[in-house]
Amino acid sequence: MSSPKLTLNNLSYSMPLLGFGAYLNDGASISEALKAGYRHIDTAQMYQNEADVGEAVKNSNLNREDIFISELSDSASSVPWLRYRVIDS
Repeated sequence: MSSPKLTLNNLSYSMPLLGFGAYLNDGASISEALKAGYRHIDTAQMYQNEADVGEAVKNSNLNREDIFISELSDSASSVPWLRYRVIDS
């Protein structure tokens, strides 16, 4: 599966438009998503599954730079789209 990408000009990243939401998903589900071709994992600190995401990426045998991870952080910002960050490594 290949997804069109959007270049984030302010961050110099290319983000796949189709992402796998990690909410209520464990490491096995995230691993299956990576096997199926997803290269964008969308997660949040409040899901408390960072370790599952990390293990799935580590065990995927994919190059880390080929996987785009976005996370909604628990910052003080009241505007949700300002609270997203890209996980670099």
